[in-house]
Amino acid sequence: MKIDGVIYLDHQATCPLDSTVFAEMMPYFEGRFGNPHSSDHAVGWRASQAVQRAASEIATLIGADPDEIIFTSGATEANNLALLGLAREGLASKRRRILLSSIEHKCVLEIGRALSVEYGFSIEHLPVDSQGALDLDALENSIADDVFLVSVMGANNEIGTIQDIERISRIVGASGAYFHCDAAQAPSAMDVSRLADHADLVSLSSHKMYGPSGIGALFARRDLQPLMQPTILGGGQQNGLRSGTLPAALCVGFGAAASIAASEGGDHRRKQLADLRDSFL
Repeated sequence: MKIDGVIYLDHQATCPLDSTVFAEMMPYFEGRFGNPHSSDHAVGWRASQAVQRAASEIATLIGADPDEIIFTSGATEANNLALLGLAREGLASKRRRILLSSIEHKCVLEIGRALSVEYGFSIEHLPVDSQGALDLDALENSIADDVFLVSVMGANNEIGTIQDIERISRIVGASGAYFHCDAAQAPSAMDVSRLADHADLVSLSSHKMYGPSGIGALFARRDLQPLMQPTILGGGQQNGLRSGTLPAALCVGFGAAASIAASEGGDHRRKQLADLRDSFL
């Protein structure tokens, strides 16, 4: 697309807001502006229903249930909640190693450093090949019953490499470790309809799939949530895992974008993008 005469190709940084998504959001900037946590009046109920519907749409995108979706400010916060949120559970166990792919997003690598310095976990970086694909032999050689968690992104934000998440999941699952997948870039690049079957924790970002900026989500398996600690304290919203008043308009936009990504139109858009990439190269 063109912006002020400039051809914009940096969709891995952020996507333009889809016009259909914007149309879905608009009413929640106007007459449907209620606080979704206000449970004593109809305005709050309507906002809450809209947020719940958005959670359902996002859950459908990755094959999860709505109560497993925790809204965040974006994928960075989702990554923090996933890894730091489970850290105390790791401290209580004998599993003190965490494996990260060497090409994870900077925020995941920074969280790894914090887990090492502040919590004493042993952080190991798994190698990738010349195309950015995770070395699965290295993963199999590194995995053991002392590994607490493995984090591998679905689609790389710099070079676009799509990882074999299903196979990685089988290797990690066999060891009893948790598997986290940063899937911020994934919905625009790959089929994510069964991602919740393969990962225990999945980070998502709205603005990487033609939704609004400032909103993301963490999928956390239902049975994992009681083991997690919040990284933001406050009024106890979202089962106490992420406090703060949810922005109904942004949630609605995120849900609408997820619906498009999960539709046949989303499949067509991914194929069209791949064709354009191949033609350009």
